[in-house]
Amino acid sequence: MQNNYSNKEGDFLKKTGININNGFDKKSLLSKSVSIIIPFYNNLKIFQKCFLALQHQYIPDRIKDKIELIIIDDGSAPNQKRVLANFLQKENKLFNITLLQFLSNRGRAIARNTGILHAKGEVIIFLDSDILAEKYLIVNHLLRHQFSEKIAIIGFRENINYNNNSIRSQKLRKGILPKPDYKKDFRYKKFVPANWKNVYRDIADTQFNKTYFLLKDTEFFKNFTSSEMHGVWTLPFMFLTCNVSVERKEAIKVGGFDMNFKGWGVEDTHFAYKLLKNKVFLVPVISAISFHIKHNNQKDNERKIQDYKKNLALYKIKTRVRQKKYRTKEWEKRLKTAVGEKYNLIKILPKK
Repeated sequence: MQNNYSNKEGDFLKKTGININNGFDKKSLLSKSVSIIIPFYNNLKIFQKCFLALQHQYIPDRIKDKIELIIIDDGSAPNQKRVLANFLQKENKLFNITLLQFLSNRGRAIARNTGILHAKGEVIIFLDSDILAEKYLIVNHLLRHQFSEKIAIIGFRENINYNNNSIRSQKLRKGILPKPDYKKDFRYKKFVPANWKNVYRDIADTQFNKTYFLLKDTEFFKNFTSSEMHGVWTLPFMFLTCNVSVERKEAIKVGGFDMNFKGWGVEDTHFAYKLLKNKVFLVPVISAISFHIKHNNQKDNERKIQDYKKNLALYKIKTRVRQKKYRTKEWEKRLKTAVGEKYNLIKILPKK
């Protein structure tokens, strides 16, 4: 599957005067509605920073009532549920929020699918609960969808330590956040060490012990495919739901996230694979940037590696299965049956 979005790139430049991969102009007329979907699970201290950063997003007045935030609490401990709801009530000044509280942990795929089910926006932006959004992240995503169809936007991230002085809560409350550097993202530059062979066992030895410049080597993913390897990656692995966006109708057409993926990783890769099969282009935007708060936990990292290996094996099976397309009502009915009524719904309006 080719990802040569050159025609869309040219059309976008003609309509906006802006490079599709970089930039935003405050004069751009935006009108589409947006749903920001964030899964949450027992990481309250980190998410509080994420939410405080979101409170200072630049959103033009004409679309302020068209932006909603959907937070899916995926079965957190009762005290976390209570504190999270109180925190949102107290700190929210910008968004109409839908807080979904699962009674038990259901997993990332079900959480995001439930977010899509409740979303009212034409455009879905997926963020993670450990992401600090740069001030213009939302409008950088939205601008591309405003003037192009059949695209999914891939944003970038720079890792930052939780205790870094520049992301203290006092600063975030004032809207003070340094600009992340997209060149710190692995998709700009990444060395693939030999010990990664333990996870990617079927990849040739020649792909390891090398540094890859994925953006440059693939001309901003235009020369990237679902089968051609660059290091240990094919194109769908560039799509990380910590900072991406797609039209809701396109997410539903491919059936959302496959709920057979359990634990950590690859469900977003498979989702991207399905989008590509449905002729949706993956477009990297280096101005849609964020910080990713690192939270090192050796035991948790070991679990993630094991989850990733299992899901990687499942992904290889799934890519050999014929893909079904869904109508909106059909998919919504199917998902309601799968999820059931095992969650609470709380609406939180912005403080004036």
